[in-house]
Amino acid sequence: MSHEEHDDVRVVTAAVAPNEIIAEIWQQVLEDEGIISALKAGGMGHSFTTNALNEHYILVREDQADRARAIIAELEVEEDSSP
Repeated sequence: MSHEEHDDVRVVTAAVAPNEIIAEIWQQVLEDEGIISALKAGGMGHSFTTNALNEHYILVREDQADRARAIIAELEVEEDSSP
């Protein structure tokens, strides 16, 4: 595929995870569902600390954002109902 074929693809934020661990779990579930995503750490990075505790943005293709949001919403419901 050439670069030109991807020029019209927009990337949007599907969700904001509270930390890196949750973001990676959500990313894996999205991947299992065929949705490619990227993570972007929020907050201020520091040279002597990690971004693991900062919120993380889940980035997906715009045409897959609604589906990704629905999947993540289900995960949040499951997490809230866990003992």
